[in-house]
Amino acid sequence: MTNNRKPTQKQRTFVSEYIKCRNATEAAINAGYSERYAGQQAGQLMAKPLVKELIEKNIKIMSAASHITFDWKVRKLEEIIHLCLDNQPANTANAIKAIEVLNSMMGHNNSESKHVSINIDATLEKLQQARLAYKEY
Repeated sequence: MTNNRKPTQKQRTFVSEYIKCRNATEAAINAGYSERYAGQQAGQLMAKPLVKELIEKNIKIMSAASHITFDWKVRKLEEIIHLCLDNQPANTANAIKAIEVLNSMMGHNNSESKHVSINIDATLEKLQQARLAYKEY
């Protein structure tokens, strides 16, 4: 460990929770930090070399023990999204759910994220055009 320091019990719990959800704010809340300041606390924890090192070590151990890696999960979710949108009729509800899971895994569902409600009324053709436009972006 960095500087021969040992992580506190709360830091170890944060690391364990982060490994489960890959979302620092959610991990901070689950580790017992205040919901009100979880985003700020999560940022501070993720900046600590000791915590980063512990996270990396645990991810390596888990990846070595399993063939299901973080990258594999991301690829599978992307496949699910494409399958949902390519089917006729498009299964937008499942595609949106897969996108939400992917966002959570990638840490895009933090306290600074904007929550948006949308009403989807799209044809398969419109969804495919949107996907092509996104790929070009």
